[in-house]
Amino acid sequence: ALAMTLPGAAGDTHAEMARVLHYLGDETALHQAFNAVSQALEKGAGQGTSSGAPGRPRDPYQLTVANRLFGQTGFAFREPFLALVKDQYDAPLEMLDFVGHSAKARLQINGWVEERTRQRIRDLVPPDGVNRDTRLVLVNAIYFKAPWMNPFSASATQQRPFYGPGGAEWSVPTMTHQGRFGFAQRDGYR
Repeated sequence: ALAMTLPGAAGDTHAEMARVLHYLGDETALHQAFNAVSQALEKGAGQGTSSGAPGRPRDPYQLTVANRLFGQTGFAFREPFLALVKDQYDAPLEMLDFVGHSAKARLQINGWVEERTRQRIRDLVPPDGVNRDTRLVLVNAIYFKAPWMNPFSASATQQRPFYGPGGAEWSVPTMTHQGRFGFAQRDGYR
């Protein structure tokens, strides 16, 4: 989502965003790389390519990446920006009337997100999330479902205390598991 916003910025804003996001190279290559990753992930969905333990069959995963721009009807958006996000991020522009019908526009955006995420993400845009001053909403939603490589045993769930504000305590079912877990540390990341 942040990579999609970068080509929509200009001047100092663009330079600051690129610096903060560490996108300091060839932007064409950046957007092509995001596109290639997205294509590879979506191509593998449903084809038994999720990670599995050695010797076990690989179970399929489900992945849907939902990108779209929702813009104010009649507002002039830059064509190179629209073409780039449509071609590289599969995010076409859909015009809505935020000025005259912001509540209806919000419902339309939320309906699109809900449909694309198989009813898992509802009300992405809250009631006060758009108004008559809104000109563009950039949506990025991801639906991902895959089996666990090591399924969790329900018998390992135990009632444990949960502490909230002011010292309040509740007893809640808590997943517990002990084991050795890998950790990687390389130059610039952990």
